[in-house]
Amino acid sequence: MIITWLNEFAPNAPYLAIFGILLATGFGLPLPEDIPLILGGYLCGQAAASPDHAHPVLWIMLPGVMIAIIGSDVMLYFLGRRLGPSIHRHPILKRVVGSRNLARARFAFAKHRAKFVFFARFLPGLRAPAFFTAGTFKMPFRKFLLWDGMAACLSIPPAVLVGYFFHDNIEWARHALSQGQTIGFVIIAAIIIAFIAFHIIVSKKFAKAVPEAPEDATTR
Repeated sequence: MIITWLNEFAPNAPYLAIFGILLATGFGLPLPEDIPLILGGYLCGQAAASPDHAHPVLWIMLPGVMIAIIGSDVMLYFLGRRLGPSIHRHPILKRVVGSRNLARARFAFAKHRAKFVFFARFLPGLRAPAFFTAGTFKMPFRKFLLWDGMAACLSIPPAVLVGYFFHDNIEWARHALSQGQTIGFVIIAAIIIAFIAFHIIVSKKFAKAVPEAPEDATTR
């Protein structure tokens, strides 16, 4: 129903909805980033296959989601640069960043710096604290943008393109499942499990490079 409304009743709504959700995830919305990215690609694939829908189109959606995601990262960076240690005076932002994760991010950034900025995108719970910390430690903005941009290029386009190129299979699987055919469920489950497994493997691998903060650091 939501997809139908986005496609038929508000031509620009798919862009605005996906961009808005991605901005919110950058600031702590508890939703995996891949879900709106795949949905954005899926909507573009549907529109490309249907003469009734001129939008959304991939050449707008893909750079748009990149801007939305990196834009939220940049905002966190400049918030960290401006507020720094005074974050305790801003309870809403402090809750978004998280005291424990912020302490861990500071400890890891002091040890790994640019490498941690790159890894943070793949580490659940550490993305916002990492970018806030990069600003707090006055990491050069160009360097921050370079490392964050490289990580974004590795994680964002594949998710959008999966939704775009597999939209026919997802639609067929959904129809098969509604008809009681097991194969539809198997295909949907396989796609979801593949993405979950990928992120678990990547997160565990990158997590090895991020040390835990000592007890005294988490209590400051």
